[in-house]
Amino acid sequence: MRVALAASPEYLQRAGVPAHPRELASRECIIDTNLPDPGQWSFTEQDRALHVKVRGRFHVNNALAVREMLLTGQGIGLCPWFVIEEDVRAGRLQVLFEEYEVAGRGIYALYPHHRHLAARVRTFVDFLVERFASVAELPG
Repeated sequence: MRVALAASPEYLQRAGVPAHPRELASRECIIDTNLPDPGQWSFTEQDRALHVKVRGRFHVNNALAVREMLLTGQGIGLCPWFVIEEDVRAGRLQVLFEEYEVAGRGIYALYPHHRHLAARVRTFVDFLVERFASVAELPG
């Protein structure tokens, strides 16, 4: 699952657009506590890992909450691409640092192992594969 770093145009106009991920250390970040290390965001810069310690007043445990905080101009946050894709395309949110790879997250479907998979389970898994394949890449 692709993850994007985003903010609202209003927030960026008010606080300025950061020039490099290291600047996130001094910005208001929306912290998603579901991340493996919520206080440290990881990027890939020219095939090297770049880790940035971040801080923020808002700590949430839900991607939809991150999205709402972004939309209301509360800061910069990491959010699954499929959650904010429409907002980015509509101009309500802006993706930052597209040239830096943000560590993605896995999406897993767990089901009992049987020789014959139930049709409804196969249909659901096929739906997930199709749905998330269409939003696997960021625009650009």
